[in-house]
Amino acid sequence: KRPVASFTPESFKDRTDAVLRREWAILSALTKGNASPLKTADILKLVRVLEPEVQENSVTAHLGRLVELGVIEKISKGRYQASADTKPFVAKLAEAIAARDLSLPKLDG
Repeated sequence: KRPVASFTPESFKDRTDAVLRREWAILSALTKGNASPLKTADILKLVRVLEPEVQENSVTAHLGRLVELGVIEKISKGRYQASADTKPFVAKLAEAIAARDLSLPKLDG
């Protein structure tokens, strides 16, 4: 597990714009409102606001990677929640997105 504080915009250089947008959507979904756990299907619905054609297996792969990084927690099969590192990671991700001048719509899901 890599310490979130060590992430910089440069840490995200190998990720495509689409990957950054998907991760932002996933993490936004998990941190909005009362931040209750979400099912994969609910997360997929929100990611599709940004990318209507995204496949479920792609979102599942992102979820797995974010769990491995310790950025989110898998609480049971197909259910995820924010971790203590989610919001700090979102801030680092936002820096990387801003550095690329990507615009992101508000997710109303």
